Amino acid sequence: MQTPVQSSQQILTELERNNLFLFPLGSERVWYRYHHLFAEVLRDRLMASHSLDQVAILHRRAGAWYAAHGMLTQAVNHALQAQAFDDVVAMLEPIGLAVISQVGEVTLRRWLPSLPVEAFERHPRLALLHEPGWRRLIIRLMRLPIGLRWPNVPWPASPVEQQHPSDQLRICAVN
Repeated sequence: MQTPVQSSQQILTELERNNLFLFPLGSERVWYRYHHLFAEVLRDRLMASHSLDQVAILHRRAGAWYAAHGMLTQAVNHALQAQAFDDVVAMLEPIGLAVISQVGEVTLRRWLPSLPVEAFERHPRLALLHEPGWRRLIIRLMRLPIGLRWPNVPWPASPVEQQHPSDQLRICAVN
């Protein structure tokens, strides 16, 4: 008798072999995506059969799952669809300025306008990312070789000196 995992894998293999709405994401055939038209039909059916609150709960659960598995882009996308703005802040703020290199500027520019103004007022690191001038400066700094990013400029005496230079920039930029 097959386990549920074996049975599921067999179904996925059969769907893929017959080109039925499913595409593998990678050679390991662990992750798949639906054909975009089939995915649209499924989303429409979900919206027709569930309330907006129920759909938001599903998106929030999906966002939490993706976040727990280190898939930041998918996690934030689902949290935004759920309008779970505190979840988005909780995912982005700890990363600080490094979020730009993790998800890219285009993605960040798509996400940040979705957040309410209060999120930026309460979380200065996000405000730095949201401000185009600061974001451009940060991106330029990140493109420089490490030796040019952190010239031999004396930092103020503080525990900050014990941290990585990118943390110093993040802390100094927020203060």
